[in-house]
Amino acid sequence: MKKALALSALPLVLLFAAAFQSPNSILEQLKVIQSQNSSLQSEISDLKAQVASTVPRKYYMTRDRYDGAHALTACAAGYHMASLWEIHETSNLRYDTELGLTRGDSGFGPPNSFSGWIRTGYQSSALSLQGAGNCNAWTSAISTDRGTFAGLQSNWSPPPAVITNLWFAGVLNCNTEVNVWCVQD
Repeated sequence: MKKALALSALPLVLLFAAAFQSPNSILEQLKVIQSQNSSLQSEISDLKAQVASTVPRKYYMTRDRYDGAHALTACAAGYHMASLWEIHETSNLRYDTELGLTRGDSGFGPPNSFSGWIRTGYQSSALSLQGAGNCNAWTSAISTDRGTFAGLQSNWSPPPAVITNLWFAGVLNCNTEVNVWCVQD
């Protein structure tokens, strides 16, 4: 009887063993689903990265004015004080009109004839030299220290206007309050 019972159970054992070892088993199907899900998650991440890389980085000029010692803290969360080289090519960026200074004819662009503190990429300096002076790395509001400001040209003459140099720059005393250029992190 025991032998007959064992022999009758054998096909059932073989069936279960085959089910868990065949490529169509539930475990194998779960593994396939998991690998497809992992692959799908990877594809979604790649697509997100591609979309993010096509969205232009935003920049703006603050509405409020700051002295040289407070320029580094002037930008909204998610933005930092811009280096001229980060925003030099404005056509590759998008001006943030919600945060930034605008004028009647700004449209979706920055205002012209306004200037703001701009990072130079130079060593800590108080020199009276545009591109070098940076209010001692934006820590000074002393009237004898100097910092660099930059803005977009407003004078498009003489006619016909050939607009090749978009930016102007200069130096100001670090205790002067001016707008600040900001760019998205």
